[in-house]
Amino acid sequence: MSSYVPVCLLVHACCAYEVDLPYRCWFVFIAAGDIWSENGIALLGVLLYMWEEGATSLTETLVRAAPFGGVAHTGDEIQHATKAALALMGVGEFISTVELTDSFQESTVDTVCDYVHKAVADGASNMQKGMSCFETSPCPAHLGQRCVIAFFNVPRLAQTKVRTKGIAAVFRRSPLGLSCLHQCQERYSLPQTQPPRSVEVRWNSTFLQWEWFPVQQRALQMFDVQSLQLNMSSDDQGSTYHDFQLDLTDWQIIEHSVRFQPAYFLHFAV
Repeated sequence: MSSYVPVCLLVHACCAYEVDLPYRCWFVFIAAGDIWSENGIALLGVLLYMWEEGATSLTETLVRAAPFGGVAHTGDEIQHATKAALALMGVGEFISTVELTDSFQESTVDTVCDYVHKAVADGASNMQKGMSCFETSPCPAHLGQRCVIAFFNVPRLAQTKVRTKGIAAVFRRSPLGLSCLHQCQERYSLPQTQPPRSVEVRWNSTFLQWEWFPVQQRALQMFDVQSLQLNMSSDDQGSTYHDFQLDLTDWQIIEHSVRFQPAYFLHFAV
C-alpha cells in the first residue's frame, strides 16, 4: 500500500451497532484506502479508524489487504471493492449478485452510502468515479502534489523532464545500455541502479527520478562518451539515447530542483 492516502471516507454512525456496551455512545469511523501497483502486481488496501466519544485516539483496523490485479482498476470496481470492505466491518450492508438468465439482471442491497458523511479522494479519474456515490471533497495532499506537477511543467523544466524520462526509458529497454551504465557506476564506486520511472499519476515520481541524476552524474557523463558506439532506442519511434542527452542547463535545473523539492516532498509523504 502506498505511503499516501488518496481516499479517505468520513463515516458517521450513531449507535449503528447493536453492541453490548454499558452506556450509550457515539462512533465516528474514518476509512482510508489505496490501490498500489507495480511490475504487474496490484494490491487494494482499506483501513478503518474508529473514534469513540470520549476517546483520545483512533483505533486502527486493517479491513482489507488483497490482490487487485485480476480486475481493471475502473471506478466501478473500486467502488464495489470499497463498499464491500466497509460492509464487512458493519458500515452498512452491501450485497451484489448477478444473474445470467435470458436478460442480464443485477440485484443489489446497498446501504453503505447511508453511513458515509464525506469522501475525500485524489484527482485520478478512476478514484473520482469510484467515490462518486459519496459527497466528496478534494484531497489536500493530492492538490499539493499537483502544484509540484505544475512546477515540472514550466516550459524549460518540461524539456528537461522529457530528456530524463527518455534516458530512463533507454535503460529500461536496452540491456546493453544498462550493462554499460553499471560498468561506469562501478568505475566510480556508485550504486549500480537505474533512474526510477517518472509517471504523472504517481506522486513525487519525477522528483525521485531527478534525485537519481546528481548522484550518478559522473557515471552518466562517462556513459555519454562510451555510448557513442551503442545503438539504443527508447521508444518505438527510434529515439536514441543521444536525443535525450543532458546539457549543462539541464544539469543545473536538476541540481537546483532537487534542493528545493525535499521539504515539500517530505511534507506530503504521510
